[in-house]
Amino acid sequence: MKLMGNLKEEIYKKAGVLCKVERLEGPKVLIISPHPDDDVLGCGGTICKHIRQGHDITVVYLCNGEKGIKGNKDEKEVARIRKNEAKEAARIMGIRNLVFLEQKDYRIKATKDVVERMKKIMVDLKPNIIYIPWFFDSHRDHKEANRIFAKACTIKTKVCAYEVWTALMPSRIVDITDVWKKKAEAIRKHKSQLNELNYEKAILSLNCYRALTYCGEKMEYAEAFICANAKEYIGLVNKFL
Repeated sequence: MKLMGNLKEEIYKKAGVLCKVERLEGPKVLIISPHPDDDVLGCGGTICKHIRQGHDITVVYLCNGEKGIKGNKDEKEVARIRKNEAKEAARIMGIRNLVFLEQKDYRIKATKDVVERMKKIMVDLKPNIIYIPWFFDSHRDHKEANRIFAKACTIKTKVCAYEVWTALMPSRIVDITDVWKKKAEAIRKHKSQLNELNYEKAILSLNCYRALTYCGEKMEYAEAFICANAKEYIGLVNKFL
């Protein structure tokens, strides 16, 4: 309990009070997605809103999710399936720039090589905002993605951390009521994953909960984030991971 209290205090100290954002930062946006579906699950609606604002989106997938289909031990085939699903989902949302770093599923590591590759992407792209799963999201690859980011980031930018497996303590709410159907359509492109769990129902229920608990009946669906400048966010990563 003390840890969670300290975490909440630190988040609000570094990320500020909760706010609803109407106009998203741009024009260059980087999405860090450990697996081929985390981007659409965690911030697919926000991505769609960035696209509507004419922003340039780049998604970096750290791995191909080759262990993500139960019963299929052909990792090359699973990787091919999941990469194609990611491409189809990205097409629905309107994303053109996809980068696959080909790390090992469930074994993503902040090695010198992957840190340097991520650093180069950020330096070359110079994004105004970066999206990443939050550092306490309960998947080892999501935590490791934060370690990679913390070591690789040398630029001044905004960071917005999204939730997939574990609910976060938000400092930003984005209304996705007008784009949730597109998000749902993109989620459904990840057919192999929906055969495992009903991610569409789970995530859209979370988005509905976020809207109702923070904004009442004025909106139907929302995505929640911890947002801070890169230096402050890296401070949270280094303190709590």
